[in-house]
Amino acid sequence: MNIQEKNESIKRTMVEKRELRQKKAALDRLEDAINTFDNEACLLTLSADGNTVTIHFISGRRKTVNIHCDSGIAMLYDVLKQGFIE
Repeated sequence: MNIQEKNESIKRTMVEKRELRQKKAALDRLEDAINTFDNEACLLTLSADGNTVTIHFISGRRKTVNIHCDSGIAMLYDVLKQGFIE
């Protein structure tokens, strides 16, 4: 691997880490909003690779939502639609 390829790899890694932080922050806010209306109904966890969100309901039920390749807005939409609307 030459220097240019290493630099590109480092940039990609930095972007991926930033996107994971942003998705985690957005999920924390969504969790707060859901629990405001649903009395501590759930916990949202982002997988380490950022490809899935697991919804842990207070009843013990779990729902996994695929968010692979989703933008931030699409992720929020998918979590709400698959976890709470369907």
